[in-house]
Order: sequence, then structure tokens, then C-alpha cells
Amino acid sequence: MSDEILKSALRDLALKLLARREYSTRELRIKLSQMIRLQRHRLPPGNFSRAISAVIRYLTENRYLDDRRFAQLVAHHGQQNQYGNARIWSDLKRRGIDDKIATSVLSEAAGDTGALQRAIEFYVERRGEPSQRRDLQRFYRHLLRLGHPPSEVRRWLSPFFKKIGRS
Repeated sequence: MSDEILKSALRDLALKLLARREYSTRELRIKLSQMIRLQRHRLPPGNFSRAISAVIRYLTENRYLDDRRFAQLVAHHGQQNQYGNARIWSDLKRRGIDDKIATSVLSEAAGDTGALQRAIEFYVERRGEPSQRRDLQRFYRHLLRLGHPPSEVRRWLSPFFKKIGRS
């Protein structure tokens, strides 16, 4: 009986968390564990880890919690911020997304090859074209931090390097 009360309390807590934003399964498991530690005195007694697993299973079966959907949202957000696949992959792994799901989501998103081009256009629009080699090198490092592959960055920045080389 107390296990059912505990599961119900944790399920309500999890649904409140999911109403605010999406979570990966791993993130929600960690968040629920943290909240149990903080509110242990308010919750009914029981096996907390078993209750968390049951709640996660319930949420997954009823599609309140979906790692694939979460990964797609993270990838979309990353693309909107002009992140490259390496950066998005890193974010997905940090949030506990399985390799198969991450690979699948990134291959779906691979059709959008304009992230690097958008990042360059955004930079040039805000700061103007790099006029010195030092500025161009800083820009190059910035694009690498966004997770774009070095070979692609060099290819897209080669016109800027040629311009600076002539002056």
C-alpha cells in the first residue's frame, strides 16, 4: 500500500517537472532522486529506487517521457544556435541519450547542412568581415567550439583567408 502511495507521489512530481520542460530519462531519474533526498521526510516510506523505475516505466509507456523526442528537441535547438554535429552529439551524450538514438537523430538532421553557413553569416552580419588574420583565427576557433568539422570550417573560410593574404 505505501509503495503505491509513494509511486503516486513520485508520478505527480514527475508530471509537474515534465509540464515545465522535456527531460531525458536519465535527467528525470537524477532529478527525482535529488528531490527525494530533499523531501524524504514528506514522502511515504518505501523502496525509492524501485518506485522511480516504476514511474519512469509508466511515463515512457504513456509517452510522457520519450528520449527520441527529447533528442530531436536538443538537436533542433542546437541547429538554431548554429551548433555543429559534434557539439550536438556532445550535448545528447551529456544528457544521457543512447548512442543509437543520437546517431539516428543526427542523421535525420544531416539534411540541414546550412548550420555552418548560418553561423558565418550571423558572425559577419554582427561583426563585419574579419579584416586581420588574428580576427579570422578567432572566428575559426569560435566555429570549432560550435562543433563544426575543421575541414568544413577551413573550406568555408578560405575566401576570407585569401582576402587577408592579399592585403
